[in-house]
Amino acid sequence: NFTATASMRKPRPKKCLAAPTIDLGGGDEMMAMRVGDGLDPMQINDAFQPYISYLASCQPVDGDDHSGRVVFELNVGCDGVVDGVEVTDDELYEPDMIECLSERLTYVEFPAHDLEDGMVFEYPLIFHKPQ
Repeated sequence: NFTATASMRKPRPKKCLAAPTIDLGGGDEMMAMRVGDGLDPMQINDAFQPYISYLASCQPVDGDDHSGRVVFELNVGCDGVVDGVEVTDDELYEPDMIECLSERLTYVEFPAHDLEDGMVFEYPLIFHKPQ
């Protein structure tokens, strides 16, 4: 079955972080720019760790070879909630598996960050046939 398990819950939105303001000078007219950092690679990796088993369970146990790589593009809002998931590269060619992975990726809970419009990044998943 390719649906969320009972123990999976969508994360609650967190309060977005304020991006630091950089003074650009300008004399009497204050010129400033907000520059955010988003999530760093360690925060992204740490967020995925509790969900690896949920993602791995999308692989059917039917004896067929479901080895391959799929790359997802995730858009994570500044509130830490996944706003969108798209496939950018697919070597699995398993529509049910891709659908399951895409749906389960929306359950990953990320920390709040400081990019108002969200942060987009790619996340590759590689599956190997169990020996």
